[in-house]
Amino acid sequence: MDDFIDPSRSNPLQGWTCSSNEAVSFALVMPDDIVSGTIDESITFSPKYTYPFFGQEELIFGYKGLSIELYFTSGSLYPYFNVSYEDKITLEIAGSLCKAQELLPPLLEKWPQSSSGQLWTNDMSYFRKRVEEDAKTFRPMGTKIFEYEKDDAVYEIYHCTFDTPRFKEYHRRLQFFLLFYIEAASYIQEDDKRWDIYLLFEKVNEGGRLFYNIVGYTTCYRFVYFERCAIDRESESRGESPNTAARTRIRISQFLILPPYQENGHGKMLYTTLFSLWQSDADIADIVVEDENDGFATLRDRCDLRYLMAKNAFAGVKFPMTLHDIAEFGKPHKIGRMQAERLLELGLLKSLAPSDKASYRKQVIRRLYQYNETELSGLEPAEMKKKLNDAYSAKLEEYREVLNTI
Repeated sequence: MDDFIDPSRSNPLQGWTCSSNEAVSFALVMPDDIVSGTIDESITFSPKYTYPFFGQEELIFGYKGLSIELYFTSGSLYPYFNVSYEDKITLEIAGSLCKAQELLPPLLEKWPQSSSGQLWTNDMSYFRKRVEEDAKTFRPMGTKIFEYEKDDAVYEIYHCTFDTPRFKEYHRRLQFFLLFYIEAASYIQEDDKRWDIYLLFEKVNEGGRLFYNIVGYTTCYRFVYFERCAIDRESESRGESPNTAARTRIRISQFLILPPYQENGHGKMLYTTLFSLWQSDADIADIVVEDENDGFATLRDRCDLRYLMAKNAFAGVKFPMTLHDIAEFGKPHKIGRMQAERLLELGLLKSLAPSDKASYRKQVIRRLYQYNETELSGLEPAEMKKKLNDAYSAKLEEYREVLNTI
C-alpha cells in the first residue's frame, strides 16, 4: 500500500474549479414566488453562456458548492444579486496564497450603474418589498401595437425608442440578458435615433391584481439605402449619374424570448406581428436579419414560409432561377435575396415533382458551391463532388425538419 498515491493529495487544487454555467441561476420573480424568505427553485433557470464574465472556458476557480443567484422582479427587472458557497480556497502553495476568482465585479461591470444609488441589492427582505411594489406599480412603457391571448393569458407588444419615457433605463437592465443567451451579443448605442425596440409582456390579472411580466424583446435598426432605378439610354450616354431611389430597410439585430417563455409560440407571435406591421408600411422596402443564430433562423424560416404559402407565392415557380429572378421573387414580400433563395428551396421542395428533381438539385448544389467556394476550390474533383453531395443531403434533411412543422 506504500506505493498508492491519493490523487487528491497529489493535486491540492483538485475540486476547486466549477462550471460557471452551472453556478449561475436566474429567476423572474413574482410575489407568490417568495416563500419564507427564499425563492421557489421551480422558477429558476440557467444561462446559456457565461464567458463574457468568467472567460472562454466558463470555469470559476476557488469555491466549493458555489451558487450565484441573479434574481429579478418580473416586470421592472430590479435585481437581487447574491453569492453563496460551502467553502472558499485558502491554500498556500510555494509561499503564495491561491486566490479565489472574483465573482460580482465581472457581473457588475456589465450592469448599469447610477450616481443616485445602487441599482441592485443582496438583501432578500428588501428585494421582496421591491417584488411586491413592482407588481402593484410597474406598467409597460411605449405604444401598444398588438395583443394576443394564449393559454388563458394576455400578451401585449409595445414599441419604444430611446426617446420613450422610462425606456432607456429599462433597456439597460434588459440588455444584460443578451450576454447570457445570445452568443457574441453586444450592447447597442443609445444615442442612435434609428433604433426601434419592441417589448413583449405578459399581462396577468389574478383576483383583481393586475401586473406585467417581461417575456422578451427585439431591437431593430432602420436605415436608408439607395436603389438604382431604370436609366434611359440617352442620359446614360451623356455620362449622367444613374437615377436612384431612397429606400428604408429594417434590420433585426437582437431577438430574445426569455427562457421561462420559450417553446410556447411567443417568438413566432412577436416576429409575425412585426413582419405584418412592416409589410403594411409603404416606406419599408425590405426586412433583413443581422447574424442570426440557428434557433432564430429556423423560427424565421417557418414564419416566412407560412406567409408565402398563404400568399400562394410558389405557384408556377420552378428552378432554375437566376440571382435576379430570386431577388425579384422576394421583392414584393420585402424579403431579401439570400432569405428568398432559402425560402424558394424550402417551398419548392414541399411539392417537388419527380420531373423537377434534377433542376432542383442542380440549383441547390450551385448555391452550396458559391457559398463555400473558397473551401472547395483547393480540393480534387472527386473529393469536391463528395463534399457537395454530403452538403446537399444534409440540407435536404434540414429542410424536411422545417417542413414537418409547417
